[in-house]
Amino acid sequence: MARELKKPLIGKEYFNHKNLEAIVTYYSYLKNLPKEYIIKESQIRLALIDFLRGLVEFDPAKRWSPFQASKHLFITGEPFTRPYRPPLRPLTW
Repeated sequence: MARELKKPLIGKEYFNHKNLEAIVTYYSYLKNLPKEYIIKESQIRLALIDFLRGLVEFDPAKRWSPFQASKHLFITGEPFTRPYRPPLRPLTW
């Protein structure tokens, strides 16, 4: 309850990095994680970055539709191996 009463600090920087990719990439891992979990987590983070790029694309013609985004590897849980190329948008008349 006390948390809701606090006003956010103006100008406070919550991250040391300025862009989304760096924030996601360099966000610290949990302590004492086995190496294989860190590798898996880093792949998930790469998939997240790729996913977010498609969602926040400034050009509406290039921005993914909800259908296209739903097929992304970050959502489907498939291993991330390369940047996602969405299926073509269904034609609307």
